[in-house]
Amino acid sequence: MAKDNKKKVIFLDRDGTINVDFGYTYKVEDWKFIGKVVDALKMLQEQGFSLSVVTNQSGIGHGLYSEEDMEKLHKHMLAEFKKNNINIEYVAYCPHGRESTCKCRKPNIGMIEEIAGQIGPVDLSNSWTIGDKLLDFELGLNASTKTALIRSQYWTKDDLAKLPNKPDLIIESLYEAAQAINKIGSK
Repeated sequence: MAKDNKKKVIFLDRDGTINVDFGYTYKVEDWKFIGKVVDALKMLQEQGFSLSVVTNQSGIGHGLYSEEDMEKLHKHMLAEFKKNNINIEYVAYCPHGRESTCKCRKPNIGMIEEIAGQIGPVDLSNSWTIGDKLLDFELGLNASTKTALIRSQYWTKDDLAKLPNKPDLIIESLYEAAQAINKIGSK
């Protein structure tokens, strides 16, 4: 626990951060962890972080799959993590389409507020948001967490240069983020 018994949390994007992003991943048979994700999450847990997932699932809002399909996939994901002694405290998702103005769709902070309401007080200043899209980075900024942006096809150096703020870390993978966070924490 962090100061005042608040939890420090790793807010994890799902597709492209935890699992291979095949585009609208919602079937168990399409689920594939990205290499070393289990090792990364174990490392983060050992550093005292709680783990939660924040994921936009616009495929639900666009009628491509149902909330039941997604919940089945999340049940599978959580079971796989549990087999590896990884505890994901909460999975928050936004089921709305890209055009939505809801408060839960990244980069809005509704999912982080939902998680804090479910798992207890969160020390945002010592928490991290990790993802592979600029929306994930912007979510972290909006929530006042530290940010780690995974290099991906979804953004370029030019996109990043246009932003007034920069991520705390720009890394290749969740595993690399866990290593870097470990080094930062041990200073």
